[in-house]
Amino acid sequence: MNLHSSSELILSDFNFSNLPNLEVPNLDQLVELDLSFCTSLTCLPDIIGELKSLVKLDLRYCKKLASLPSSIGKLTCLVKLRLGDCCELASLPESIGELKSLVELDLHSCKKLASLPSSIGGLKSLVELTVRRCSKLASLPESIGELKCLKTLDLGYCSKLASLPNSIYGLESLKWLDVGDCGKLNGFPILNRRRSEVEEIASTTNKLGCLQYLNMIDCHVLEIPGSIGSWVSLTTLELHGNDFERIPASIKQLPVLTELDLSRCERLYHLPQLPSSLQVLDATDCISLTSVEGIFMQGCDDYEAVSQVFDFSNCLQLDQNSLTKIIGDARLRIERMATSLFNQQYFGEPVTVWLCIPGSEVPEWFTYKNTGGPTVKIKLPDHWHRANTTDQLFGFTLCVVVSFDPCLEYREIDIKCECHLITKDGTHSDLTFRCYKGEVCGTWEREHVFIWSIHSYRSFKEASFHFKPLNNFEESTADAVVQSGVHPLFVEDCIDEPEQPQPKSLKLMGNYILL
Repeated sequence: MNLHSSSELILSDFNFSNLPNLEVPNLDQLVELDLSFCTSLTCLPDIIGELKSLVKLDLRYCKKLASLPSSIGKLTCLVKLRLGDCCELASLPESIGELKSLVELDLHSCKKLASLPSSIGGLKSLVELTVRRCSKLASLPESIGELKCLKTLDLGYCSKLASLPNSIYGLESLKWLDVGDCGKLNGFPILNRRRSEVEEIASTTNKLGCLQYLNMIDCHVLEIPGSIGSWVSLTTLELHGNDFERIPASIKQLPVLTELDLSRCERLYHLPQLPSSLQVLDATDCISLTSVEGIFMQGCDDYEAVSQVFDFSNCLQLDQNSLTKIIGDARLRIERMATSLFNQQYFGEPVTVWLCIPGSEVPEWFTYKNTGGPTVKIKLPDHWHRANTTDQLFGFTLCVVVSFDPCLEYREIDIKCECHLITKDGTHSDLTFRCYKGEVCGTWEREHVFIWSIHSYRSFKEASFHFKPLNNFEESTADAVVQSGVHPLFVEDCIDEPEQPQPKSLKLMGNYILL
């Protein structure tokens, strides 16, 4: 039954039995009821509880709906209850806890909702609870810990939420927790108890051990506990805009962490060694960051065909040792990624290792460089093209140093590389590569180094690379490439004995690195 967008619908004295043309023989067979966007709907009749077979009830954008009848608890087959953007809804009836089959409860943008009933712990089948942008919600009931099947809890932008109940440890199935932009939540979720208790809970019972995604953007977190190392299922950790100064060394113990967002953590001054599984690290605008220990390195057989991004833009306080270490890590990752992809005979979507870091020079290990402009030309020695050689081109490592206009507070960072190749038989071909960071806000007062890898099986005798910054697909007049570099990646099968196949290694223009 679909009454979607019935803007004049009023159901206060409505009786479903008075509908002679209802396409079900009786109310017990009505499965779905869509009342979304019924902007004049102020309440539901008690008879709603007679819809015994109702599985889905959609009331989204019923902006005048102020309450739900207690009879809603009789909908024992209800699986989905959607109340998003019911701006006048101030409370839920206690009877909602009787919905034993409910799997999804959406309360997104119910701006007058100040609390959830304690009976919510009775929703034994609930998997997804969305309370996002409920700007008056100040707390959660302790009974929320009884939701043993809950996998997704979205509390983002609940601006008055000051704490989470200790019972959150009971959410043993929780995989996805979003408390981003809860500005009053100034502690890490597991810091609601005294520190010693927190450490004991995390280390002995490993609560929240299924958690895979945690968003705590702009929560004014002052400290991250060492027990975070026990969240061994965590893959994504978003900590943008918080106030902590350090990250505990135990973060290295997270074996599947792939994404770590530390952007605009302006008090962070040190990064410990990070786990080898990390594929994306965003440390943009960490203006106090001075030292980085590095990222634990994977073996060459452990790399998936997934791009890796390491962004230290505007980290202007990084000491020279850290800068050297970060660039060295990027180089080794590029080499190992190339070797791994070659060993896999990978021909899929483009995969890259990408790095942005403050600096004014192309690293010295780049074989070909132009210290005065955006164009690099290569002419390979003849011995690279002997008929009996086993060398194969597998791609390039590219580098540019970009000088930014310090007056611009908004820009799009997009660097285009136009490549022209000439093969040994005289064939010409043109390729285009992009280094894209996207739109950024704030001034960039110093030059930055961009390094990224591309993979290609094309051979060549001569090549030229021209780099230029773009803005909205047009060449930028405000920013300029002041240095550029290219490092061809060649792969060689190293077979010492025919009966003992050896792992392939990467040869970087004469520098052999056995991986």
